[in-house]
Amino acid sequence: MPADQMALMWGESATAFTTLLGEGFRRAAMTSWLEGDTDFRVRLIQYGPADTRSAVAAVQDAADCGHFTDDPCTSRAIPGTVDGVAYVTRRSETYHESKKHFYRGLAVARRGNVEMRIDVHSPRKVDLDRVLDLAKRQWERL
Repeated sequence: MPADQMALMWGESATAFTTLLGEGFRRAAMTSWLEGDTDFRVRLIQYGPADTRSAVAAVQDAADCGHFTDDPCTSRAIPGTVDGVAYVTRRSETYHESKKHFYRGLAVARRGNVEMRIDVHSPRKVDLDRVLDLAKRQWERL
């Protein structure tokens, strides 16, 4: 997935596009699926060879659940990774400009200049063990 397609995933796509290129974004691969009403999304984001710092910063930012939500979260390290972490929110959030509530799960880790990111959105609490299992299996494939 090139930078322009990746940028369309965010509301401010022009800003996201500029940011991605400025951070050394090279390419991404993504898959997503639904299990019932739970949405899973796995992304592998590669930065240029000289831009490992961007991958490090992306993982560090995502690993801080306060960066994405005011809600307290439960987190655990992803086994076999240096800086990988998974977390789930304890309270539901509301989609932007909507009254639809969801719970969030996230796992992030890095190998070299590649960031692995797994997002889970569900109307019910997300199981941290499920997010960790998915992250461990994806990590083994890297």
